[in-house]
Amino acid sequence: MGARWGLYAEESFRRAMKGILEDHFNIQVLHVNEFDDEGFVFSRPDQVEIDIINQDSALILCEIKSSMSKSDMHIFERKVRFYEQRHQRQATQMVVISPMVEDQARKLAQKLGITVYSYPEDVEKAVLKPFRYFVSFDAGAVSSGRANRSCFFRT
Repeated sequence: MGARWGLYAEESFRRAMKGILEDHFNIQVLHVNEFDDEGFVFSRPDQVEIDIINQDSALILCEIKSSMSKSDMHIFERKVRFYEQRHQRQATQMVVISPMVEDQARKLAQKLGITVYSYPEDVEKAVLKPFRYFVSFDAGAVSSGRANRSCFFRT
């Protein structure tokens, strides 16, 4: 059940990212699945999956996983090198998106130049920095049964 939930969560996030970026910002998002017949990534021939965000000259290669270990980080870096070699195109950024990243994996990511988005505060710093979110309740309306909840975004 847990593994299936993780896969569903990854795919849901992938679809949301694709929908938002393609529909609103004209940025191409691809989920690439290619066969590594030389065994570069996994030391034996196998399928290699990687997510790509592509706009003009920017090429961002992403790994979206429910958890990342140190070995997962090494594998992601090899996936990036495999893609770059196969497509003769240099990644401008490597990104890992995961709610659970082991400390050793985070340290390795820093050494490899991989940006990690993990805990909510990390995402908030990167994406929501200009916004403040708060919910206001009208106490009089709540006590009379006419609940009024308002959400505000401020810069």
